Amino acid sequence: MSPAQIGGILLLLGGLAFAFGHFAKIRVGLLLVGTILVGVGGHLFTWLGVVMTWLSGATSAIFAWAFGVALPAALAVILIFIVVRALLPRHKAGRTASIAAVALGIMIALGITNIGALGGITPTVTTNVSTVTGS
Repeated sequence: MSPAQIGGILLLLGGLAFAFGHFAKIRVGLLLVGTILVGVGGHLFTWLGVVMTWLSGATSAIFAWAFGVALPAALAVILIFIVVRALLPRHKAGRTASIAAVALGIMIALGITNIGALGGITPTVTTNVSTVTGS
């Protein structure tokens, strides 16, 4: 199986967990890694990529208007905060964290986070999954 197919399986499992409301913290990880592995190849993720690019620019513009300095990574920072907070031991991962994980995965796959440290995540995840699965 290719990493994209494994990502599809992870998205399917995460989507089922989301629909039934089970495995809250696990589904956040499934959705994040699955989105990164699938990338933006299909029509849905291409469209969501356009939406995330627009939202990232809008968030930066609002931040510039409010505080006088543009922050291109504002949306990525917000999404990272939501995902990390949901995965902490004393917090509950809700549906918002699952949606944030998909949005963050799309931003990472597109490379529009404007955070240099996140630039190497997509090839690293893909390489590690290929190594583990032998594909």
